[in-house]
Amino acid sequence: MLTKREKELIEAIKHHLYVKDAAHTIGISERTAYNMLYRIRRKYKRAREFVNQILSLRRAHPIFDKLLSLKTPLWKEIRELEEMQREEESEG
Repeated sequence: MLTKREKELIEAIKHHLYVKDAAHTIGISERTAYNMLYRIRRKYKRAREFVNQILSLRRAHPIFDKLLSLKTPLWKEIRELEEMQREEESEG
């Protein structure tokens, strides 16, 4: 999800006390470093929102819980969905 350059910046920040020093180490301006950090925060926020939406679906609908579970093979769930659709069509 992060670009190579963003990862370099994060690694440089781990080793330096200030963003300015980290930016100088990897050869970018301080302003560029802060812009990169802003983009990293935005990416993190979008990823977190996506995960929260998935978790919300999982709690709201049992079939999503099964589909998103690593314990159940997907083919079983697809078969169950097909059976449910057939039952709904035969009732309607």
